[in-house]
Amino acid sequence: LQLSGAAVFVGYPLNTPANVNPNFSLAGGRTQSQMAWIDGSNAQNIRIGAGQINMDPPVEAVQEVKVLSNNYAAEYGGSAGGVVIETTKSGTNQLHGSGYEFLRNNAFDAPGFFAPVRNASKVSPELRYNVFGVTAGGPIRKDKTFFYGAYEGQRLVTASTNTLTVPTLLQRGGDFSQTFSSNGTLVPIYDPNSTRLVNGSYVRTRFPGNIIPNSQLDAVALKVLGYYPLPNQAPSNIAGANNFSANEVVGSPADFFLVKIDHNLSDNDKITGRYMRVAGTTNLGSIYPQNGAGDPNTFAINRIQYVFGSWTRSLGPTRVNDLRFTFNDRVFHSLSAGLGGGYPEKLGLGGVPAD
Repeated sequence: LQLSGAAVFVGYPLNTPANVNPNFSLAGGRTQSQMAWIDGSNAQNIRIGAGQINMDPPVEAVQEVKVLSNNYAAEYGGSAGGVVIETTKSGTNQLHGSGYEFLRNNAFDAPGFFAPVRNASKVSPELRYNVFGVTAGGPIRKDKTFFYGAYEGQRLVTASTNTLTVPTLLQRGGDFSQTFSSNGTLVPIYDPNSTRLVNGSYVRTRFPGNIIPNSQLDAVALKVLGYYPLPNQAPSNIAGANNFSANEVVGSPADFFLVKIDHNLSDNDKITGRYMRVAGTTNLGSIYPQNGAGDPNTFAINRIQYVFGSWTRSLGPTRVNDLRFTFNDRVFHSLSAGLGGGYPEKLGLGGVPAD
């Protein structure tokens, strides 16, 4: 698609896992609106709305790719932005196979400008990218029945520099005597219990020294603070911004399987069966304490599988009938580290459902 010169990828980094849908515009069409075919079967997750391409087969398993950007025939309907056609490989009378491995590692990379500094040296974000696989195809019965299989594993571990503004040690204890705005003005902290109506206006009293007494610190808030990381670097301004930096690590594994059987019933009849599956669960090495329970980032369980069957019959020198069946199944569950952890009870927060 990229080589076609007519595709523009949107939010699609180089290291996108195989079980993540590509997002691109083809020849000016709408994104996520292309019709995709694999062996003549539908490869979209839905036919309306955002018709994403669910499956991205390994290069080794693909025999042919065709991209139609516009003015395509009526048989390629169901698209608002182009057509992508893929044909998978099949076995032949000769046994063929392949094996491969692709590797990237941050040991070969330079740290970025904003990389965190440890022991007076910048630390490059972690990167481990392995793509490996095997394929094999050949005869089960010569000139009659053939098999083809493919496996590809992907192990992607990436890190990105995450800079946060977190409560200081003084603020955690209720001391805001060193809390300033960006122009250097002290941020006043008022006692909410002192609010009163005077001459038609509400007035409040500041805490002495801009320090909240321990007796007035909220017990739930004190426990919530335990889910924030502690500052680990000097702030970038007097307001205390950007006083924490670390490399957050995300793992994106994926495993792809393909099994395909072709059988010639006769010179005029051929049947094909194929099963494809790609699955992986991302994992997050959080920079937040307590196993990342307070981390706003999410991870996902992602699984896609296809069952495909076809019967092709030649009815004469000018007529062919092709009967196909496809079953597509996609599971995508977005999760967070704090999900189901019973945190209202752990925080002492009443009046909130436990889940």
